[in-house]
Amino acid sequence: LELERALEDALHDKNAALAHLSEAIAQLRVFQLREVAGEGAAAEATRFAASESSLLVFGDAGETARGITALLNLPDSFQMPSMSNAKQAIRREFEAHGTFEDKLCMRYVLDMAAGSEPTLFPNSSSRMDCDVDGSLLDDRRKSNGHGKRLVDFVEHDDAKVAGLGEGHVAALRLYSTAAFRSINAPLRDRERSEPHKLPVTVKLLSEAASCLRAAAKNCAGHNESKLLYRGIKDMGVDSKFLQHGGAELAPMSTTYDPKVAVQV
Repeated sequence: LELERALEDALHDKNAALAHLSEAIAQLRVFQLREVAGEGAAAEATRFAASESSLLVFGDAGETARGITALLNLPDSFQMPSMSNAKQAIRREFEAHGTFEDKLCMRYVLDMAAGSEPTLFPNSSSRMDCDVDGSLLDDRRKSNGHGKRLVDFVEHDDAKVAGLGEGHVAALRLYSTAAFRSINAPLRDRERSEPHKLPVTVKLLSEAASCLRAAAKNCAGHNESKLLYRGIKDMGVDSKFLQHGGAELAPMSTTYDPKVAVQV
C-alpha cells in the first residue's frame, strides 16, 4: 500500500513520495525481522519483561563474587581492546556473530544519528530514540534539532562524570536496542560451554554500569530507597530461590513505572 502511494505521489509531490517510500521500507524490514526472529515468545520479549514459559534462571553468591567475566567462558588468550579501538572491536564481533537484527542495531548506534533508523521492531511501539508518535525524543536532539550521534552521547555530562569512553557509551546504547537478546541470552544459558559471541560488548557494558554510579551521586534523592519494577509472565521460581534467593546473571532492565512493567 505504501509503495502504491509513493508511486501515485511521485507524479505530484516528491516529498510525499519519499515519505511513503521510507514507510514502505520500514514495513518490509519489520516483516524480515519477524521472519528471522520468529513469532514466538523470543520475538515478543522486551527488555522490561521476560515472557518465556519456564523457571527464572539465577546465579548464586559465588557467581556474584566472580562477576560477569566468569560467565563469558573466555579463553586465556582473550584480551580486551584499548578504548581507542573499542568501537571497532564491537563492530567486528557484531559483524562476525550478530543476527540480522543485531547488525542493524549496531550500525545504527555506531554510525547513524538518533531517530534516523525507520525500522519499528516487533517488540516496540516506537522507533529507536523516538516517542510513540514518531518524534525524536528531546534528550536525543542536538541544539540544532538534529539527532545526536555516538560522539554526542559520549560528551553527555553523566558520561564525563562517570569517565565513560566511546566503547562504554556504545555498549550502553546497544543494550537499549533489540540487540539486548544476544547479550543476555547466552549469560542465562546454564548449559552453554562455548565463549560468549559478544564479549567486548558485554564487558564494556558491565564496566559502564559500574562507572555510572559516579554520576548517580549528582541526582536528586540519590541516597533514597527506590522501587524498581520488572514484568514477568508465565515464569516461576524454584524452591531453592525461595529459600536462599539468587543473583541475576545478565543485565536486567527495570523501570520506575509499574505501568511499563505490566505491559508484558
